[in-house]
Amino acid sequence: MQYQSPFENWYTDSTVHKPLPDFTCETGLVLFPPELVPGIGHPLVDKLGTLAKRLLTMMRKLESYNAFTEKLEYKAVMGASIKIAENPRAFGLSEQAGREARLIVTDESHHAYVAIELIKRIPGFSELPPLTPSQPPFLKGLEELGRGLPTEFADDLLIAFVAISETLITSILRGIPRDRRVVSAVRNTVRDHCIDEARHHSYFVYVVHQHWASCAPHRREILGPLYAKLIRLFLDPDIDLCRAWLLEAGLDAHDAAVIVQDYYSPERLAASIRADAFPTLKLMERVGILDHPTARPAFVEQKLIN
Repeated sequence: MQYQSPFENWYTDSTVHKPLPDFTCETGLVLFPPELVPGIGHPLVDKLGTLAKRLLTMMRKLESYNAFTEKLEYKAVMGASIKIAENPRAFGLSEQAGREARLIVTDESHHAYVAIELIKRIPGFSELPPLTPSQPPFLKGLEELGRGLPTEFADDLLIAFVAISETLITSILRGIPRDRRVVSAVRNTVRDHCIDEARHHSYFVYVVHQHWASCAPHRREILGPLYAKLIRLFLDPDIDLCRAWLLEAGLDAHDAAVIVQDYYSPERLAASIRADAFPTLKLMERVGILDHPTARPAFVEQKLIN
């Protein structure tokens, strides 16, 4: 696949070259689309009252989304982009793609900064007690997968995970900027993120093509099934964190478990993951990954395809 740079207008269009977004938080608007917050609308949460729902459940959802963004950028995307910049040929990439990976590092550092700056400017956030520090499940998952792979696959694992994360355009990034129920601070921040991520999406589509095309047959036998596991790793929800919000909001362990079970029922979770994974699954199909004899069974096992 020939590299077509998505960064030709980076110096004028990238949000790192623009002022910070407007962080206005209008009274009466929500911090996050309610349907994306586990428990909102459930009778067991409704009885807690409006204040608990806003300050704890919904604010914690926004907090976790931004904390996830920060850790994804710092711990994964920037690291993978640096590896590409240092040795693009190792992944079948052009020298120009290697040079431009450095622009992704700059973008992602800015996204991480803005994500945390947004949280600091949300009224009432400073009044919340800090939750017990935890790392997103994807970090632990990458460590576990890495232990089960040959040592020479360490860089391939990170590059494959980041390529997947950057090509999965989630319903959150698509919908929030247009959702007038949500405060301007959140809509503007996500909109800016979307602008840059559109370029990154194009870039990592190229990475997936070339990474797979450059792999020797014996390496494809490992990489193909790995893509399926990484998609699930990225999209699976952090249920423990969700349960922690609900307990903090005032629910007992039984009621919190009921809500988690209702919101993340197997049928609902499977449908949500398939919907969010659709762009990347189509990419896997175009590249030929789904045709590989070791890959397709893994995608079926992870319930990504039939």
